[in-house]
Amino acid sequence: RGGRRSAPRRRAQRLQDLLANTARMTNVGGWSLELANRQLMWTPQTHRIHELPEDFVPTVDGAIDFYTEESRSIISAAVATAIEDGESYDLELQIRTAKGNVRWVHTMGTAESGSTLDASSPCQRTLGAILNRRAVSILPNLAPRVRLPIRR
Repeated sequence: RGGRRSAPRRRAQRLQDLLANTARMTNVGGWSLELANRQLMWTPQTHRIHELPEDFVPTVDGAIDFYTEESRSIISAAVATAIEDGESYDLELQIRTAKGNVRWVHTMGTAESGSTLDASSPCQRTLGAILNRRAVSILPNLAPRVRLPIRR
């Protein structure tokens, strides 16, 4: 019996390891924001993209402040629209890491309502992904590129 119970745990651990390795290899991090308490959670890869230790606890305002001045208003508006209107976003913007390095990132976000049965239910949480575009050659002074919101 002990072997049967541990098999699902081993499978869950292997899956968790696979996801962590995939995130590292692809430079993709994730994040989630619980709106009720404004609690922001980052994956370990999101911490690495921002050049921060994994024990760093991000805040909403602090996370937005990592974006460069040119990108900050764009990401702020996109997050607000996701929360208020349920619009997803898909953007390429610049951040300045904790070590002062400027990076292009590809960030996507979406809103989740309180009910999967009622799409008009108020937004409870936003979640998304952030991709470090460091492997992509981009001119350093290129203006931020904005993509239209994804329609559900």
